[in-house]
Amino acid sequence: KISLRILPQCPSLDFIRNEGGEYGLTDRVHNDIIDLAITKGLLGVFAYLWFLFVAARVCLRVIFADKMTGGKGGKESIFAIAIFSAGIGYFMQNKFCFWILPSTSLFFILTGCIAGLVPSRQAYNIKALAIPIIAVLICGLTFCVVKTTLPWYKADMQYKQGAELFWSGEKTTSIDRFKSALTLNPKEKLYAEYIIHAYLDTSDNLPKNIDLAIVEAQRMLKNYPLESNFYNLLGMSYERKKRFEDAKESYEKMFTIDPLFGEARDKVANIYINQNKFNEAIAVLEEGLRIIPDHVLFLNRLSQIYMIQKRNDKAEKYLKDIARITPDNLDSHTNLARIYYEQKRMDLVITECREMIRIEPNNVDTHRNLGSLYYQQQQYKEALDEFQKVLALKPDDEYSKRLESSIGVRPRKQN
Repeated sequence: KISLRILPQCPSLDFIRNEGGEYGLTDRVHNDIIDLAITKGLLGVFAYLWFLFVAARVCLRVIFADKMTGGKGGKESIFAIAIFSAGIGYFMQNKFCFWILPSTSLFFILTGCIAGLVPSRQAYNIKALAIPIIAVLICGLTFCVVKTTLPWYKADMQYKQGAELFWSGEKTTSIDRFKSALTLNPKEKLYAEYIIHAYLDTSDNLPKNIDLAIVEAQRMLKNYPLESNFYNLLGMSYERKKRFEDAKESYEKMFTIDPLFGEARDKVANIYINQNKFNEAIAVLEEGLRIIPDHVLFLNRLSQIYMIQKRNDKAEKYLKDIARITPDNLDSHTNLARIYYEQKRMDLVITECREMIRIEPNNVDTHRNLGSLYYQQQQYKEALDEFQKVLALKPDDEYSKRLESSIGVRPRKQN
């Protein structure tokens, strides 16, 4: 509920949501100190800062020790300067990011190398230490390769083959590939998304696949309870199963998890519309507009509801908003033209038809309708131009031929 009060005050979130893809998730804090405080607590932050302090202190000791000995440190001093410079760069860069494996692992390896630069370090039997350490590293790497890397690689290969089959239209065949990929890497979200889509797309011929889609979406939600995409896929699966209340419940969970995902509200509103619960649909959509003002999907659905209810004044308002936000939205101009035609406001109908032609210059139906409007208004020159455009696009259009011929024997409207 707090997020629903904050979101309307942050229009930049809408931009981030639109730029970031279809399904938005809250990201980690892009600052390593704050991120550590949240994930590891203050003790973790203090340990991290102490480690950085000790590493920097050792580097400086090596660098200044080289100066005090008249530059006899040579390579050790240069190496220490390089590590110190890299550490400062890493620390500054992480003020705008959090730990990621490629850079963080390299940073800790470099700081570990600093211990070998200290002149006063105790002499160790390197061979005695190196052999067990190397053996442990080899065993650990082998274990990781066998248990994770190799199966994940095989899973990716299965997924790639499945995706190729999916996009080539062989969706039933692709399911076996996705199953194999999930067997090897059962928590990979991308594989699950694909197999659920494949199940749903093949459910007309294989109705049992709807149940499999539901099971898979539920399984993934146990692993990722805040993943809005799987609530969306679960809702879609329930709709295919005609379990509309379950579908509505699944979509409604997305209102809180991902309030900027407008499609969820639109789907809930559509379920209400199909149940003739128009007031409930309007409430859902208006709440959505409060969170995401000027959301075209909500405005369009509201205009549809009011047109069904013959409340053309309300429908006109929302359709005008759509035309203002997206001037090239053909449906908004088409519906405005229908409303104005019912209201006998022919000048406005003509204006909307001109907008429709601007968007689709070669639309035969729009040219024909506009020609008929001009003909009814006795604007025969304009009507003739439109009918000629129709015949240029569709030479066998009998209606346009007939009216084009009749215009020649009619008197022109006097201006």
